[in-house]
Amino acid sequence: GGRLFGSWLKKGGDSAKFFRYALPVSAIIFFSWISYTWTHNTGFFRGGELSYYHMNLPCALFSFAGIFFILGISRSVADILPEKLLSLCEFMGKNLNEIYILQWLIIGWLLALIVPAFLGKTDNVFLLSLLAVLIILLSCLLAEPYKKLFDKKR
Repeated sequence: GGRLFGSWLKKGGDSAKFFRYALPVSAIIFFSWISYTWTHNTGFFRGGELSYYHMNLPCALFSFAGIFFILGISRSVADILPEKLLSLCEFMGKNLNEIYILQWLIIGWLLALIVPAFLGKTDNVFLLSLLAVLIILLSCLLAEPYKKLFDKKR
């Protein structure tokens, strides 16, 4: 679905018109599906910590509605955001894989080296949120050097 949508968009599809209609429709479909699966303990919500792995075809299809909803909101908000914030979003989009790899490397090392010293003391939501922001910032700062390092090796 994503490849079809991407190729249509690249061929010059009218994205503004598409999202004008897709946003409300996708919101209704997606939130109806989430409400149904939540109240009936099915789909993503049926397996506790393993729920992500219980995705089936209906869950995947209804997830597209969620994706179109988020893309529609992003498209609507992009016109009013400052240029610097849009540049940051563009950078993060172009370096998504590198940022993702780096954040998990950082999280892994934090879990191995630092967290054991704070075990039982890390339930402060503010501190964990601050740590998450710092991990994202560090991952973004290291994305370009990481990319250059591995581009040289190819």
